[in-house]
Amino acid sequence: MFTLPRCRVAAVGGYEQERDRILREFGLNLAKLRPKGISQEGFARKAGVHRNEIGALERGEREPGLLMLLILTKATGVSVERLVQDLPIPAERKPRPQAERDAASD
Repeated sequence: MFTLPRCRVAAVGGYEQERDRILREFGLNLAKLRPKGISQEGFARKAGVHRNEIGALERGEREPGLLMLLILTKATGVSVERLVQDLPIPAERKPRPQAERDAASD
């Protein structure tokens, strides 16, 4: 059975700010898990992805999808659970488009 990794609930705030903070924290986790002495370029080669992808992930500029998480687990040798360990759980989901919110309030 899958259990949620040790996480914390993110503080309530704007969706974009919260998302950016979580992605930055994920990037720091990924950078720490990259094997010592291996550059982003070397790690990207090991993972079979472009070096810009690794850089963007480590800087928190890109949100990894499920397939990328699986690729990263293989390249780092750790579980998905370890990749996301201690990341905050978002307090809210991505807001619906404004037009949908307006229509729902009518």
